[in-house]
Parts: sequence; structure tokens; C-alpha cells
Amino acid sequence: MLAHLAQRFKVDKEPLVTEALCYLAQHYESVRTTLAELAERGRHDRTVTSAVRFRPEARSDGDSARPDLAGLARNTTLVLIEGKFGSGLTDHQPVTYLERIAPGGTLLLVCPSWRVPHLLEAATRKAAEAGFAVRGAPVKDPEGIHWHALTEGRHLAAVSWVDLLRLLEVRGAPDEQELPQEIRQVHALVRRFEGMLVEWRRDQLLAAEFGDLFEMGCAAAQQAVEVLGSLVGQALAPKWVRAGNHNYRGHAEWAGHRLVIGFAPADWGRPSPSPLYFALSKHHVPETGRQALYDVYLRVMKDIDARLRHDFDGRGFEACAWEETYWWGPLPLAFGVSEQEWHSDLRATIARILGQMTDSLAPLPIGEAKD
Repeated sequence: MLAHLAQRFKVDKEPLVTEALCYLAQHYESVRTTLAELAERGRHDRTVTSAVRFRPEARSDGDSARPDLAGLARNTTLVLIEGKFGSGLTDHQPVTYLERIAPGGTLLLVCPSWRVPHLLEAATRKAAEAGFAVRGAPVKDPEGIHWHALTEGRHLAAVSWVDLLRLLEVRGAPDEQELPQEIRQVHALVRRFEGMLVEWRRDQLLAAEFGDLFEMGCAAAQQAVEVLGSLVGQALAPKWVRAGNHNYRGHAEWAGHRLVIGFAPADWGRPSPSPLYFALSKHHVPETGRQALYDVYLRVMKDIDARLRHDFDGRGFEACAWEETYWWGPLPLAFGVSEQEWHSDLRATIARILGQMTDSLAPLPIGEAKD
């Protein structure tokens, strides 16, 4: 019922689910204990974590960040929990959060299972750039939590919503008889919200409407840019920019070349049967290298046009002409498939574009790429 009401009244995803998590931590001792024990990965023992209490969207005098859930032992922040569905890292995340956590504390990111490695990698890169030294490779524990050790005993961790809820249910005490039902309701919310991000239908891809589909388009762009970042080893996040039309996009640099992936609402439907697009930027390449880049673009578009014609009854997409300002095309999305299949297909599509670039384009000499 809770999942139905959330969908019916269009509530925000992250605040609702993290508020539910806070409710569980405040009303069930086993949940509070399990979440507090996240700090034991660092230097804090049970005598310290037993004092941890959880508050939603806790503010601090030292910064303006509002983490979804904060675990404090008296006035010391030992655990911060940030929930994600389709949204990316904000300017405060993770650096401001890690600065707020006491030495030995933990920042836990909770997200859909397919985002766990991408989100942890992006957060770790931002933390390292801010001076939080990363110690070794991430480690996955038996509960499904991925841990990355940082300086001063702090830990940056990520886990899926499903694994976290399963852990909370397993750790429930015998006298907490209502806890399993409470967790099942939160689990139903998670399933509904995660499904809203990737469960595209063919008619939705052709509809190009606002409302829920606009949100799905933004979420798809977020995930596509994260995939692009993981493939090129860069921490990427989309942003709204004005380039012709408004675009929610991100880009990766490869040896002086630029690949852009994003969501352009004005181009969805007509002419593009996909909310996402890719673009190869000729403006970042000297004139002597543009023919090779355009040849790559044409080969990519030949494959994409064939796929679109197969998926949409002969409706394809004509490649941009040489003289056009941008060389772009639709980034096809799978529809009517499972979440895992959707993400595997998205990753394979982006990897094929990068593969064409890698196979055909020579790195630009230093200083030759244009701004």
C-alpha cells in the first residue's frame, strides 16, 4: 500500500525511503545497532557505537550540507547515510560529508545494485582529489557492503537498497515482531522506485512526454554518464547546460577527443526516438583530424540507424552532414527487459562507441586539441 500511495501522490524518492530508514532506526533497536556498527569498521568499539542515535537531514554549524541520515554519539558524527536512486553526487558529496565525520567514522551510500560500483568509484575519486588518501582496493563484505578505507580510519562505503534491507531483516530481534512487515513495505517502495528508472516501454520511448517520462529521461542520462565515466576511468556527472537547446549532459575526454552523452528534451520524439543522445565534438579537434572523427561518427550512426529501424518499424535517424554544427545521434535504449539487461545493453552501446574511437582515432598531440 505504501508503494502505491508514493506513486499515486508523486513524492520524492530519496527523502521518502531514507525517512523510512530513519523511522526504523529510531523505533527498532536491532536496526539502530546494525547501522551504528558501520562505525566499527574504523576505530570505534561497541562502547562508543552503543551511544549512536540517528536523525534525518542533520545540519551542522560548520557547513550547509544536509545528509539524509546522521548517526551521532552525543555530538560526534560517526555515521552518515545518503540514499540515491537516479540522482548523482552533489557538490557536498562526499567531501563535505567526510569532513563532518569524526575519524574512524563511515559514510554509507545506498543506491540501486547496478549503481553501487559506479557511485563508489565516483565518490572515491572526488574524495581522493580533496585529499582523503585511499588505502588499497575496495573490499566487499559478506553482507554486500563495498568498503573503501580512507585516511584517519574513515571509510567510504556503498551498498544496494536490497542488500541493506535484507541485512536489517536478518538482524532483527525475536521480540521485534512488526519489523519484518515494516521492512517489506520499504522494500516495496524501493522496487517501485528502482523500476521507474529503467522499465521503459516501446510506446514511452516514442511518446516524448514530460512528467514521469521526463524524470526517467534525466535518470537515464545520469546512469549513462556514470557508465561512460567508469569506461574511461573518469568521475563524471551530468549537468544542465544551454547548447542550442537545454541539455542534461556529461562528457569524457579521450586523448584530446570529446564524447558527449546526455538528455535533450526538445530533440526527443522528433527527430529522435530516444531520450538520450551522443555527440562527437568536432570543435575540440583541429581541422586535420576532423575527417577521421567524422568517419567514426558515420560508422557509429550506421549501427545505430539499423538498430532503431529494427526497434521502431523502420524509423531510423539520418546522420548529420559534415557542415552541421554538431555531429550527434540518438543513444538507443532497451525496452521491455529486466533491469540487469537494460544496464548491460546501455553499457555495451557506449562501449561500442568508445571502441570505434579507440580503433580509429590517433591521440591528438599535446596542445593541439582546442578548447
